[in-house]
Amino acid sequence: MPYTQILANTEAHIEQILEEFPFPFIAKEVRNSMGRGVFLIESEAQFRDYARHNDILYVQEYLPIDRDLRITFVGDEVIGAYWRVGREGHYLNNVAQGGTISFKHVPPDAIRLVEKVAKQLGINHAGFDVAVAGDKLYFLEFNVLFGNMGFRDTQQLVEKKIWEYLVTHRSPDSPPIKPDTPAPRAS
Repeated sequence: MPYTQILANTEAHIEQILEEFPFPFIAKEVRNSMGRGVFLIESEAQFRDYARHNDILYVQEYLPIDRDLRITFVGDEVIGAYWRVGREGHYLNNVAQGGTISFKHVPPDAIRLVEKVAKQLGINHAGFDVAVAGDKLYFLEFNVLFGNMGFRDTQQLVEKKIWEYLVTHRSPDSPPIKPDTPAPRAS
């Protein structure tokens, strides 16, 4: 992971962050998505403005990248991966913020790393965001509620993979389920 601090918003923690992090760095709002609430902080004034509006200080080292990977893990395997390429001159790569999608030259090492970490942590459904900076791989975050816009132009259906995993990994004593009807209510 990039160097990260998540701290309560106190003057002491604001000073700590200003001492530890060189400019620029990234500040995030907790519980946001699609690149919303992510700020490139280039000065103390910008950071103090961010701090005035956030109870939690969520700060990460800035990585000089123009793209990152979305690697989708369902069940016990990576089912897809693609680059999210940011617009020139922008620091966000999210598709919802104008980034584009590329399936070219996804590094196999990144896929193997996500598979290893997901299995070790017992994760069976997540979208992992991974950056490549220099010769290192960095986990930016992973989410269980994630966008899958990159799969729209492919034959890969995330929902189908989730369904197949649920059906093949359900308890043997569970009642049969159908995807188009809710389970019966217990009386």
